[in-house]
Amino acid sequence: MLGDPGELGRAASGMGDGAGGAGTAAAAAAGEPSSWEDVGDVGLLQVSPAVRRKLLEAGFRLRRDLRGVGPAMLSKAAGITNPEALEVLRAAFAGFEGKGGDGPGQTARMFGSGPYVLGGATALELHRQESARRRIMTFAAELDGLLGGGVPTGEVTEFCGVPGIGKTQVGMQLSVDVQIPHAFGGLGGEAVYVDTEGSFSGVRVASMAKEAVRHLRKIAGRSNDERVSEAAQAFGIKQIMDKIYVYRLHDVAEVVAFVNRLPRLLGENPRIRLVVIDSVTFHFRYGFDDMRQRTRMLSQLAATLNEAASSHQVAIVLVNQVTTRFGSDREGRDDGGEGRIVPALGETWAHASTNRIMLFWRDGVRQAHLFKSTSLRNDTVPFKVTAEGIRSVHHGTAASGKRPREESENFPAGR
Repeated sequence: MLGDPGELGRAASGMGDGAGGAGTAAAAAAGEPSSWEDVGDVGLLQVSPAVRRKLLEAGFRLRRDLRGVGPAMLSKAAGITNPEALEVLRAAFAGFEGKGGDGPGQTARMFGSGPYVLGGATALELHRQESARRRIMTFAAELDGLLGGGVPTGEVTEFCGVPGIGKTQVGMQLSVDVQIPHAFGGLGGEAVYVDTEGSFSGVRVASMAKEAVRHLRKIAGRSNDERVSEAAQAFGIKQIMDKIYVYRLHDVAEVVAFVNRLPRLLGENPRIRLVVIDSVTFHFRYGFDDMRQRTRMLSQLAATLNEAASSHQVAIVLVNQVTTRFGSDREGRDDGGEGRIVPALGETWAHASTNRIMLFWRDGVRQAHLFKSTSLRNDTVPFKVTAEGIRSVHHGTAASGKRPREESENFPAGR
Protein backbone atom coordinates (compact mmCIF):
# COMPACT_ATOMS: atom_id res chain seq x y z
CA MET A 1 0.00 0.00 0.00
CA LEU A 2 1.25 3.45 -0.84
CA GLY A 3 2.01 6.05 1.80
CA ASP A 4 -0.75 8.26 3.14
CA PRO A 5 -0.87 11.55 1.17
CA GLY A 6 -1.47 13.32 4.47
CA GLU A 7 1.99 12.22 5.56
CA LEU A 8 3.46 14.68 3.07
CA GLY A 9 1.56 17.51 4.68
CA ARG A 10 2.80 16.48 8.11
CA ALA A 11 6.35 16.30 6.81
CA ALA A 12 6.05 19.80 5.38
CA SER A 13 4.16 21.37 8.29
CA GLY A 14 5.78 23.82 10.65
CA MET A 15 8.44 24.71 8.10
CA GLY A 16 7.31 28.19 7.16
CA ASP A 17 5.87 29.58 3.96
CA GLY A 18 7.37 30.21 0.55
CA ALA A 19 10.80 29.23 -0.57
CA GLY A 20 12.30 28.92 2.91
CA GLY A 21 9.65 26.47 4.08
CA ALA A 22 9.92 24.42 0.92
CA GLY A 23 13.69 24.22 1.24
CA THR A 24 13.34 22.89 4.78
CA ALA A 25 10.74 20.40 3.59
CA ALA A 26 13.15 19.15 0.95
CA ALA A 27 15.83 18.54 3.57
CA ALA A 28 13.41 16.84 5.94
CA ALA A 29 11.92 14.63 3.23
CA ALA A 30 15.22 13.48 1.85
CA GLY A 31 15.76 11.00 4.71
CA GLU A 32 19.13 10.16 6.20
CA PRO A 33 21.77 11.73 3.93
CA SER A 34 24.78 9.85 2.64
CA SER A 35 28.07 10.55 4.36
CA TRP A 36 29.35 12.86 1.63
CA GLU A 37 26.26 15.09 1.87
CA ASP A 38 26.91 16.28 5.40
CA VAL A 39 30.62 16.99 5.14
CA GLY A 40 31.31 20.69 5.23
CA ASP A 41 29.56 23.79 3.95
CA VAL A 42 29.51 25.10 0.39
CA GLY A 43 30.97 28.30 1.80
CA LEU A 44 34.12 26.34 2.72
CA LEU A 45 34.77 24.90 -0.75
CA GLN A 46 38.20 25.58 -2.22
CA VAL A 47 36.97 27.87 -4.99
CA SER A 48 37.23 31.62 -5.50
CA PRO A 49 35.41 33.88 -3.00
CA ALA A 50 33.33 35.36 -5.84
CA VAL A 51 32.09 31.90 -6.89
CA ARG A 52 31.33 30.95 -3.26
CA ARG A 53 29.33 34.14 -2.83
CA LYS A 54 27.28 33.44 -5.97
CA LEU A 55 26.59 29.88 -4.83
CA LEU A 56 25.34 31.07 -1.45
CA GLU A 57 23.24 33.82 -3.04
CA ALA A 58 21.64 31.19 -5.32
CA GLY A 59 20.75 29.10 -2.26
CA PHE A 60 23.42 26.37 -2.50
CA ARG A 61 24.53 26.02 1.12
CA LEU A 62 25.27 22.34 1.74
CA ARG A 63 26.92 19.68 -0.41
CA ARG A 64 23.63 17.84 -0.68
CA ASP A 65 22.23 20.91 -2.47
CA LEU A 66 24.58 20.04 -5.35
CA ARG A 67 23.45 16.41 -5.59
CA GLY A 68 22.40 15.56 -9.13
CA VAL A 69 23.05 19.08 -10.45
CA GLY A 70 25.17 19.05 -13.61
CA PRO A 71 27.65 21.78 -14.66
CA ALA A 72 25.29 23.39 -17.21
CA MET A 73 22.39 23.62 -14.78
CA LEU A 74 24.63 24.87 -11.94
CA SER A 75 26.13 27.49 -14.26
CA LYS A 76 22.72 28.92 -15.15
CA ALA A 77 21.30 28.68 -11.62
CA ALA A 78 24.24 30.38 -9.88
CA GLY A 79 25.27 32.78 -12.64
CA ILE A 80 28.78 31.34 -13.01
CA THR A 81 30.67 30.05 -16.02
CA ASN A 82 30.69 26.38 -17.05
CA PRO A 83 34.36 25.94 -16.06
CA GLU A 84 33.59 27.50 -12.67
CA ALA A 85 30.61 25.16 -12.23
CA LEU A 86 32.82 22.18 -13.06
CA GLU A 87 35.41 23.39 -10.55
CA VAL A 88 32.69 23.66 -7.87
CA LEU A 89 31.55 20.07 -8.47
CA ARG A 90 35.10 18.79 -8.36
CA ALA A 91 35.73 20.59 -5.08
CA ALA A 92 32.42 19.44 -3.60
CA PHE A 93 33.08 15.76 -4.20
CA ALA A 94 36.82 15.71 -3.55
CA GLY A 95 37.79 12.72 -1.42
CA PHE A 96 34.54 10.83 -1.98
CA GLU A 97 35.46 8.86 -5.09
CA GLY A 98 33.33 5.79 -5.54
CA LYS A 99 31.22 6.39 -2.41
CA GLY A 100 27.46 6.64 -2.43
CA GLY A 101 26.54 3.33 -4.06
CA ASP A 102 26.04 3.50 -7.80
CA GLY A 103 22.91 1.82 -9.12
CA PRO A 104 22.95 -1.29 -11.35
CA GLY A 105 24.75 -0.77 -14.62
CA GLN A 106 26.11 2.60 -13.56
CA THR A 107 29.71 3.61 -13.11
CA ALA A 108 31.53 6.52 -11.53
CA ARG A 109 33.09 8.62 -14.27
CA MET A 110 35.71 11.33 -13.88
CA PHE A 111 35.61 14.93 -15.06
CA GLY A 112 39.08 15.17 -16.59
CA SER A 113 41.59 14.44 -13.86
CA GLY A 114 39.29 15.55 -11.04
CA PRO A 115 37.36 13.46 -8.55
CA TYR A 116 34.50 11.12 -9.29
CA VAL A 117 30.97 12.39 -9.88
CA LEU A 118 28.46 9.61 -9.33
CA GLY A 119 25.84 8.44 -11.79
CA GLY A 120 27.73 8.14 -15.08
CA ALA A 121 27.14 5.41 -17.66
CA THR A 122 28.82 4.18 -20.81
CA ALA A 123 27.31 4.84 -24.24
CA LEU A 124 26.72 1.10 -24.57
CA GLU A 125 24.76 1.01 -21.30
CA LEU A 126 22.64 3.94 -22.42
CA HIS A 127 22.00 2.32 -25.81
CA ARG A 128 20.80 -0.87 -24.13
CA GLN A 129 18.53 1.08 -21.80
CA GLU A 130 16.98 3.08 -24.63
CA SER A 131 16.49 -0.03 -26.78
CA ALA A 132 14.61 -1.77 -23.96
CA ARG A 133 12.49 1.26 -23.11
CA ARG A 134 8.73 0.71 -23.05
CA ARG A 135 6.10 3.29 -24.06
CA ILE A 136 2.62 4.18 -22.89
CA MET A 137 0.12 4.70 -25.70
CA THR A 138 -2.30 7.62 -25.66
CA PHE A 139 -5.02 6.10 -27.92
CA ALA A 140 -4.35 8.91 -30.43
CA ALA A 141 -2.42 7.38 -33.32
CA GLU A 142 -0.89 10.66 -34.48
CA LEU A 143 0.23 11.63 -30.98
CA ASP A 144 1.69 8.17 -30.37
CA GLY A 145 3.58 8.43 -33.66
CA LEU A 146 4.93 11.84 -32.68
CA LEU A 147 6.36 10.28 -29.50
CA GLY A 148 7.86 7.24 -31.21
CA GLY A 149 5.07 4.90 -30.13
CA GLY A 150 3.87 6.60 -26.95
CA VAL A 151 5.18 8.35 -23.85
CA PRO A 152 8.52 6.69 -22.99
CA THR A 153 9.43 5.16 -19.65
CA GLY A 154 12.79 6.11 -18.19
CA GLU A 155 12.38 9.75 -19.27
CA VAL A 156 10.66 12.96 -18.22
CA THR A 157 8.08 14.23 -20.72
CA GLU A 158 6.42 17.63 -20.42
CA PHE A 159 3.10 18.75 -21.92
CA CYS A 160 2.61 22.53 -22.08
CA GLY A 161 -0.34 24.61 -23.20
CA VAL A 162 -3.10 27.09 -22.43
CA PRO A 163 -6.02 26.19 -20.13
CA GLY A 164 -8.58 23.91 -21.75
CA ILE A 165 -6.27 22.51 -24.41
CA GLY A 166 -6.24 19.00 -22.91
CA LYS A 167 -3.12 18.70 -20.74
CA THR A 168 -4.97 17.18 -17.79
CA GLN A 169 -6.96 14.98 -20.19
CA VAL A 170 -3.67 13.55 -21.50
CA GLY A 171 -2.44 12.91 -17.95
CA MET A 172 -5.61 11.08 -16.94
CA GLN A 173 -5.67 9.07 -20.17
CA LEU A 174 -2.09 7.92 -19.59
CA SER A 175 -3.03 6.88 -16.03
CA VAL A 176 -5.54 4.48 -17.54
CA ASP A 177 -3.42 3.32 -20.47
CA VAL A 178 -0.34 2.45 -18.39
CA GLN A 179 -2.46 -0.39 -16.96
CA ILE A 180 -3.14 -2.09 -20.31
CA PRO A 181 -2.19 -5.76 -19.72
CA HIS A 182 0.98 -7.36 -21.08
CA ALA A 183 -1.13 -9.65 -23.26
CA PHE A 184 -2.19 -6.59 -25.25
CA GLY A 185 1.32 -5.18 -25.50
CA GLY A 186 0.89 -2.85 -22.53
CA LEU A 187 2.91 -2.32 -19.37
CA GLY A 188 0.40 -3.74 -16.89
CA GLY A 189 1.52 -1.09 -14.43
CA GLU A 190 0.08 1.37 -11.95
CA ALA A 191 0.05 5.17 -11.81
CA VAL A 192 0.65 7.99 -9.35
CA TYR A 193 -1.20 11.23 -10.10
CA VAL A 194 -0.02 14.36 -8.30
CA ASP A 195 -2.76 17.00 -8.40
CA THR A 196 -1.68 20.52 -7.42
CA GLU A 197 -4.62 22.41 -8.93
CA GLY A 198 -7.62 20.27 -8.00
CA SER A 199 -8.20 19.36 -11.66
CA PHE A 200 -8.17 15.55 -11.34
CA SER A 201 -11.65 14.10 -11.99
CA GLY A 202 -12.55 10.62 -10.82
CA VAL A 203 -15.71 10.73 -12.93
CA ARG A 204 -13.72 11.54 -16.07
CA VAL A 205 -11.17 8.80 -15.37
CA ALA A 206 -13.99 6.29 -14.88
CA SER A 207 -15.36 7.28 -18.29
CA MET A 208 -11.95 6.78 -19.90
CA ALA A 209 -11.53 3.46 -18.10
CA LYS A 210 -14.93 2.27 -19.33
CA GLU A 211 -13.96 2.95 -22.94
CA ALA A 212 -10.55 1.31 -22.51
CA VAL A 213 -12.21 -1.82 -21.10
CA ARG A 214 -14.73 -1.88 -23.94
CA HIS A 215 -11.97 -1.50 -26.53
CA LEU A 216 -9.81 -4.31 -25.13
CA ARG A 217 -12.71 -6.70 -24.74
CA LYS A 218 -13.68 -6.02 -28.33
CA ILE A 219 -10.16 -6.98 -29.41
CA ALA A 220 -10.25 -10.07 -27.18
CA GLY A 221 -13.51 -11.14 -28.80
CA ARG A 222 -11.73 -11.43 -32.15
CA SER A 223 -8.75 -13.32 -30.69
CA ASN A 224 -8.29 -17.04 -30.22
CA ASP A 225 -5.59 -16.49 -27.60
CA GLU A 226 -6.82 -17.61 -24.18
CA ARG A 227 -4.34 -15.33 -22.41
CA VAL A 228 -5.80 -12.30 -24.19
CA SER A 229 -9.33 -13.25 -23.18
CA GLU A 230 -8.34 -13.79 -19.53
CA ALA A 231 -6.46 -10.49 -19.42
CA ALA A 232 -9.43 -8.63 -20.89
CA GLN A 233 -11.80 -10.07 -18.30
CA ALA A 234 -9.46 -9.08 -15.44
CA PHE A 235 -9.16 -5.54 -16.86
CA GLY A 236 -12.17 -3.80 -15.31
CA ILE A 237 -13.16 -0.26 -14.39
CA LYS A 238 -12.89 -0.90 -10.64
CA GLN A 239 -9.45 -2.49 -11.02
CA ILE A 240 -8.23 0.46 -13.11
CA MET A 241 -9.49 3.09 -10.66
CA ASP A 242 -7.94 1.18 -7.75
CA LYS A 243 -4.47 1.40 -9.31
CA ILE A 244 -4.31 5.18 -9.75
CA TYR A 245 -2.93 6.75 -6.56
CA VAL A 246 -3.86 10.44 -6.31
CA TYR A 247 -1.91 12.90 -4.15
CA ARG A 248 -3.42 16.36 -3.63
CA LEU A 249 -0.59 18.80 -2.83
CA HIS A 250 -1.39 22.31 -1.68
CA ASP A 251 1.86 24.28 -1.59
CA VAL A 252 5.52 24.35 -2.55
CA ALA A 253 6.63 22.57 0.63
CA GLU A 254 4.39 19.58 -0.07
CA VAL A 255 5.56 19.39 -3.70
CA VAL A 256 9.23 19.42 -2.67
CA ALA A 257 8.58 16.85 0.06
CA PHE A 258 6.78 14.55 -2.37
CA VAL A 259 9.47 14.73 -5.06
CA ASN A 260 12.22 14.01 -2.54
CA ARG A 261 10.32 10.93 -1.32
CA LEU A 262 9.47 9.77 -4.82
CA PRO A 263 12.57 7.53 -5.29
CA ARG A 264 11.69 5.63 -2.12
CA LEU A 265 8.04 5.38 -3.15
CA LEU A 266 9.02 3.90 -6.52
CA GLY A 267 11.50 1.52 -4.92
CA GLU A 268 8.83 0.18 -2.57
CA ASN A 269 6.19 -0.07 -5.33
CA PRO A 270 7.85 -1.47 -8.48
CA ARG A 271 4.50 -1.85 -10.27
CA ILE A 272 4.26 1.94 -10.58
CA ARG A 273 5.28 2.78 -14.16
CA LEU A 274 3.85 6.31 -14.48
CA VAL A 275 3.98 9.48 -12.39
CA VAL A 276 1.97 12.51 -13.51
CA ILE A 277 2.51 15.92 -11.88
CA ASP A 278 -0.38 18.23 -12.80
CA SER A 279 0.84 20.84 -12.73
CA VAL A 280 4.45 21.33 -11.83
CA THR A 281 3.97 25.07 -12.40
CA PHE A 282 1.10 26.01 -10.13
CA HIS A 283 2.82 26.58 -6.80
CA PHE A 284 6.08 27.93 -8.26
CA ARG A 285 4.81 30.80 -10.39
CA TYR A 286 3.92 33.17 -7.57
CA GLY A 287 4.89 33.99 -4.01
CA PHE A 288 8.69 33.91 -4.41
CA ASP A 289 10.59 37.03 -3.39
CA ASP A 290 13.94 35.33 -4.02
CA MET A 291 13.95 34.12 -7.62
CA ARG A 292 17.43 32.63 -7.24
CA GLN A 293 16.04 30.43 -4.47
CA ARG A 294 13.23 29.35 -6.78
CA THR A 295 15.72 28.56 -9.54
CA ARG A 296 17.80 26.44 -7.19
CA MET A 297 14.72 24.54 -5.98
CA LEU A 298 13.52 23.89 -9.53
CA SER A 299 16.99 22.68 -10.52
CA GLN A 300 17.00 20.19 -7.64
CA LEU A 301 13.47 19.00 -8.46
CA ALA A 302 14.44 18.47 -12.10
CA ALA A 303 17.53 16.48 -11.13
CA THR A 304 15.54 14.28 -8.72
CA LEU A 305 12.76 13.62 -11.24
CA ASN A 306 15.18 12.68 -14.02
CA GLU A 307 17.15 10.38 -11.73
CA ALA A 308 13.92 8.72 -10.52
CA ALA A 309 12.68 8.19 -14.09
CA SER A 310 15.96 6.67 -15.21
CA SER A 311 16.70 4.55 -12.12
CA HIS A 312 13.21 3.06 -11.83
CA GLN A 313 12.30 3.05 -15.54
CA VAL A 314 9.06 4.92 -15.02
CA ALA A 315 7.51 7.56 -17.25
CA ILE A 316 7.34 10.91 -15.48
CA VAL A 317 4.87 13.29 -17.14
CA LEU A 318 4.86 16.96 -16.21
CA VAL A 319 2.02 19.35 -17.00
CA ASN A 320 3.18 22.94 -17.47
CA GLN A 321 1.35 26.19 -18.03
CA VAL A 322 2.39 28.87 -20.51
CA THR A 323 3.19 32.56 -20.49
CA THR A 324 3.63 35.27 -23.13
CA ARG A 325 7.12 36.46 -23.97
CA PHE A 326 7.84 39.59 -25.98
CA GLY A 327 10.88 40.29 -28.13
CA SER A 328 13.06 38.19 -30.42
CA ASP A 329 13.23 34.42 -30.20
CA ARG A 330 16.41 32.33 -30.09
CA GLU A 331 16.81 32.61 -33.87
CA GLY A 332 16.58 36.40 -33.67
CA ARG A 333 13.11 36.62 -35.22
CA ASP A 334 11.12 39.54 -33.85
CA ASP A 335 7.50 38.94 -32.82
CA GLY A 336 6.35 42.34 -34.06
CA GLY A 337 5.10 43.28 -30.61
CA GLU A 338 2.49 40.49 -30.54
CA GLY A 339 4.41 38.20 -28.19
CA ARG A 340 4.97 34.45 -28.26
CA ILE A 341 3.41 31.75 -26.08
CA VAL A 342 6.18 29.86 -24.28
CA PRO A 343 6.29 27.34 -21.41
CA ALA A 344 6.30 28.82 -17.91
CA LEU A 345 9.15 28.70 -15.35
CA GLY A 346 11.84 30.12 -17.62
CA GLU A 347 14.94 28.87 -19.37
CA THR A 348 16.36 26.90 -16.43
CA TRP A 349 13.28 24.66 -16.31
CA ALA A 350 13.60 24.05 -20.06
CA HIS A 351 16.34 21.54 -19.21
CA ALA A 352 14.10 19.57 -16.83
CA SER A 353 12.51 17.26 -19.41
CA THR A 354 13.80 15.01 -22.16
CA ASN A 355 10.74 15.60 -24.33
CA ARG A 356 8.62 18.77 -24.49
CA ILE A 357 5.30 19.01 -26.31
CA MET A 358 3.34 22.21 -26.79
CA LEU A 359 -0.42 21.74 -27.15
CA PHE A 360 -2.26 24.51 -29.00
CA TRP A 361 -5.24 25.29 -31.21
CA ARG A 362 -5.12 25.74 -34.99
CA ASP A 363 -8.35 26.42 -36.86
CA GLY A 364 -10.35 24.93 -34.01
CA VAL A 365 -8.36 21.68 -33.96
CA ARG A 366 -6.06 20.66 -31.14
CA GLN A 367 -2.41 20.29 -32.18
CA ALA A 368 0.62 18.76 -30.46
CA HIS A 369 4.03 20.15 -31.38
CA LEU A 370 7.15 18.26 -30.26
CA PHE A 371 9.78 20.98 -30.00
CA LYS A 372 12.40 19.30 -27.82
CA SER A 373 13.65 15.72 -27.84
CA THR A 374 17.02 14.01 -27.79
CA SER A 375 15.95 11.24 -30.17
CA LEU A 376 12.74 12.23 -31.98
CA ARG A 377 12.12 14.55 -34.91
CA ASN A 378 10.34 17.84 -34.25
CA ASP A 379 6.87 17.70 -35.76
CA THR A 380 3.26 18.80 -35.29
CA VAL A 381 0.22 16.49 -35.33
CA PRO A 382 -3.51 16.92 -34.61
CA PHE A 383 -5.45 15.12 -31.89
CA LYS A 384 -8.80 15.49 -30.21
CA VAL A 385 -10.48 15.09 -26.85
CA THR A 386 -13.71 13.12 -27.04
CA ALA A 387 -16.17 11.73 -24.54
CA GLU A 388 -14.11 8.54 -24.70
CA GLY A 389 -10.79 10.26 -23.99
CA ILE A 390 -7.77 11.25 -26.06
CA ARG A 391 -8.29 10.04 -29.62
CA SER A 392 -7.07 10.34 -33.19
CA VAL A 393 -8.65 13.05 -35.34
CA HIS A 394 -9.95 10.24 -37.56
CA HIS A 395 -11.82 8.63 -34.67
CA GLY A 396 -15.58 8.60 -35.28
CA THR A 397 -16.88 10.18 -32.05
CA ALA A 398 -17.48 13.91 -32.13
CA ALA A 399 -14.87 15.94 -30.31
CA SER A 400 -15.64 17.60 -27.01
CA GLY A 401 -13.87 20.12 -24.84
CA LYS A 402 -13.67 23.79 -24.06
CA ARG A 403 -13.97 26.45 -26.68
CA PRO A 404 -10.64 27.41 -28.29
CA ARG A 405 -9.00 30.42 -26.71
CA GLU A 406 -8.08 33.24 -29.05
CA GLU A 407 -4.52 33.60 -27.83
CA SER A 408 -3.71 29.93 -28.43
CA GLU A 409 -5.00 29.97 -32.01
CA ASN A 410 -2.12 32.31 -32.85
CA PHE A 411 0.54 29.91 -31.58
CA PRO A 412 2.78 29.24 -34.59
CA ALA A 413 3.91 25.70 -35.28
CA GLY A 414 7.66 25.35 -35.14
CA ARG A 415 8.14 27.53 -32.05
